Amino acid sequence: MKRSLVISMILALAGSMGRPCLGQTRPAGNQALTLDEVFELLDKDHDGRISKAEATGPYAQRFAQWDVDGTGYATREQVRAFRAKAGIDDNGRRIGAATRRAVAQAVILKGPAVGSFCASQAW
Repeated sequence: MKRSLVISMILALAGSMGRPCLGQTRPAGNQALTLDEVFELLDKDHDGRISKAEATGPYAQRFAQWDVDGTGYATREQVRAFRAKAGIDDNGRRIGAATRRAVAQAVILKGPAVGSFCASQAW
């Protein structure tokens, strides 16, 4: 009985390793939250955008940079463009300057679908 409880606890801890706490980056390789994780964390009403009230913790300071059109909401595309300029892809990994410019340009121009662009870049 005790042994199975200990094994269950170890498995539970192992499953949660590498998952960041609110506002923290991942310890392994200094990886940031994925774009989906940011929206899962902040978009409390699940409307696909982050309001100023929803942008809490360290994200409150970034909200003005996300909400470039001043609507009071940050869309997925706006957050993606901000992250691309900061050198972070949708998966929370660092990206190079050329890829960063291409992603930001695709988002700004609403050019090639960002999803297909990401797939072609294998990230």
